[in-house]
Amino acid sequence: MSDEHQTPTPDDALLAWIRTVVPDGCTPVGWCHKPIHGHILDKAPDVVDATRAAISESFGDTPHVVLEIRQDDEAARVSHELAQALDRTGGGVLLVGVGYEHG
Repeated sequence: MSDEHQTPTPDDALLAWIRTVVPDGCTPVGWCHKPIHGHILDKAPDVVDATRAAISESFGDTPHVVLEIRQDDEAARVSHELAQALDRTGGGVLLVGVGYEHG
C-alpha cells in the first residue's frame, strides 16, 4: 500500500478487513483513518460529511471507499488497532478511507 495513505502499517487483522472492503478483484493501495471525537459530533454533526469529503479528496483520482465505523459496529472488533482508535473517540466515529486498484 502507498505511504501517502498509510496510518501506520496495518496489523494482520486490519489488513485482512481492508481487503474485504474493496470491490472484488481489486487490491488495496493505501488507507487512512480520521477519528471524530464524540463531543465534536454533539456540537457539529455535519463534521462527518466534511471529513468524509476531505478523505475522498485526498485520494484524488485513485478509486476508494470511505467507511464510517462506530463503537457498536462489527468492524470495530476486527482488529485491536481499529478498536483502540475508536476507543479514543469517546463515543464518536472513525472514518476509514481505503484506496484500491483494479486487477
